[in-house]
Amino acid sequence: MVFIEVGSKLDIKERNRNSLNAYMFWTDTDCYSIKPDEAFAKFSIDLWLVEYPSWISSMILTQDPEGLTVMRDEYTKKTGRDWKSAKLNDVREVLGYCNDLYDKGLVLRNGIPNIKALGI
Repeated sequence: MVFIEVGSKLDIKERNRNSLNAYMFWTDTDCYSIKPDEAFAKFSIDLWLVEYPSWISSMILTQDPEGLTVMRDEYTKKTGRDWKSAKLNDVREVLGYCNDLYDKGLVLRNGIPNIKALGI
């Protein structure tokens, strides 16, 4: 088992990589055909840096494709702006944890559906 010290270079590198990966998921960028170094060069830090990294894990990286589509539509509806041009931190500020969408069973949270809302 490897322990990573919070705030260490490795910790920051992993958080940045997760944030960038989440941004690419959000913008529907092909994450498999781009190398991390190329992605960091292509997308500036202001696009993918998020104030609360735990949001990335619970709302973006563990979201299914249908949930991302619903979130994108909701972002566009609430802001009047195209979701592809959104900074990831703006998405977090506008949508938060998507409580209304989660309660309706439209999105996942931490990769888990709202079973009660789905009627299961």
